[in-house]
Amino acid sequence: MKMNMRARVMERNRIFYFPKKNKPGYYRCDICGTETNKPSSFINTHVIAHAHARNMQIARRGTIKNLPASTSYLYNGLFCCRDCDEYFEDHLITISGEGFITISPELQPKQLYKKLNGKKVSWSKEISQNVDWPTRETLEFRNTLSPVISQHRYLDFGVDPDDILMASDLPSSTKRKRSTGTDSEDESESEDLEEQEQYMCSSSNARRPKKNDSAMREDFIL
Repeated sequence: MKMNMRARVMERNRIFYFPKKNKPGYYRCDICGTETNKPSSFINTHVIAHAHARNMQIARRGTIKNLPASTSYLYNGLFCCRDCDEYFEDHLITISGEGFITISPELQPKQLYKKLNGKKVSWSKEISQNVDWPTRETLEFRNTLSPVISQHRYLDFGVDPDDILMASDLPSSTKRKRSTGTDSEDESESEDLEEQEQYMCSSSNARRPKKNDSAMREDFIL
């Protein structure tokens, strides 16, 4: 069974932080380390946002390699608490290519984030070493982009448009090889994915879940 991006990010998070299953059903924020047994309170955070998909494709076909072929790829995702997701989206929190966290002065009064400033993320050793985690180039490229106002982030459900875009045509995380942009077949696939992302992110086409949309809650949160 193919999984959407949120499900794959959740699975990676659970296996990485709780490999011995000493806390079944628990997840940990990839930035601040907050733990929860209610995954619906966490957000599928994109390193490179959907709105920058075209910029990413242009850079990927140029001199910058090891960027995702699509913003829907697992190694473009993090699993974060709502606060970290919002601050990361707004560039109040940034992560360097080496994994160092930088906290904006605006967040310095918050004790939790003040302690994080200058520290490395817990997955820093996975950067560019594990195909399931962001590359150095992905993190560095992300920091050159402008913040994006997430108009289609469904906070009431913890659902992101990327969760609606099913990744049924993507290879599983255990079998996928990171793209380098040199394979013409992979280029064709990435173009198709880019068109899908633009479609899902347009205000006229993105599906907005309703309060009673139980199917959405079941399919994309749990």
